[in-house]
Amino acid sequence: MSDLKYPISVLVADDHTLFRQSISAVLESRPNIVKVGGACNGVEVFELLNQEKWDIILLDVEMPEMNGFDVLTRLDPVSAPPVIMISFSDSVNDIRRSYQLGAKGYLLKECSIEELIGAMSVVMEGSTYISPHTHYTSFS
Repeated sequence: MSDLKYPISVLVADDHTLFRQSISAVLESRPNIVKVGGACNGVEVFELLNQEKWDIILLDVEMPEMNGFDVLTRLDPVSAPPVIMISFSDSVNDIRRSYQLGAKGYLLKECSIEELIGAMSVVMEGSTYISPHTHYTSFS
């Protein structure tokens, strides 16, 4: 089972309440995850980023008001925490666009919690991660 090497805070942004709350509950039970916040759209992401410091963002591609791509476009590439996109879509175009806009990871919503934690660990260490369940193998 993968675990993070040091304490982090995670912002989960997804418009599906059950998914967002379930991921948050699972993450809160894991070692070294000290804070979990939730946003239901991109506007709330920026409200929470302005209120508190976050170490990583798990960001849904499709959300109302401001989708994940719009969030990536507006994030400051220097000061923003790393972003892992989470989506039902394994479209090469969505994955490529995510990377071009600054995402460090891309997961499918069908992934396991172990894959999620592993991806977070990889991204927090400065590397990129793409789920092996996609049809795209590399951000490069």
